[in-house]
Amino acid sequence: MRRPPERKVPPAIDLAPDPDVVVENPLFRDCSVEPDLDEFQGRRKRSRLSEETMAKIRTQSFYKLRSTVAKDPEYERLSIADKLKLDKAYREYQIAVYLIAIENKLQIKPVLEYLGNNTRIRGPTMYNNFCSYDPVAGPIHRDCKLNFYPLRSMVIQDN
Repeated sequence: MRRPPERKVPPAIDLAPDPDVVVENPLFRDCSVEPDLDEFQGRRKRSRLSEETMAKIRTQSFYKLRSTVAKDPEYERLSIADKLKLDKAYREYQIAVYLIAIENKLQIKPVLEYLGNNTRIRGPTMYNNFCSYDPVAGPIHRDCKLNFYPLRSMVIQDN
């Protein structure tokens, strides 16, 4: 079987403006400046964990953190300070992902699909459930070496 020719990737275009231009732009919001989160606390400040407790929690594994966060939550709504902290963490995550993609010369689409940022959630189908749980159909469904085209053409000819 003949392989398709390799896709030619257009040369990279520098989309980011020069830093001098960005600083002069009055609409540019410098994200590196740390806002004073105390001014966003509102009338009543929310209770927080002590520094000693947080130091212990920071040493926990990811799975232990998941159980800790679900153990005793107090607030359901996010404050503005919470939103600012979460935005900063997400921005740092995005920067790290793009730097890895640039370093390894990866196209961004498969990277984001792998991380789940570009995936469309599909629910289970009855066929997939059948193939997962049936002891005969499961191994056949997972075997990529089986070719079903000759069988399909025989069925079509019989009808």
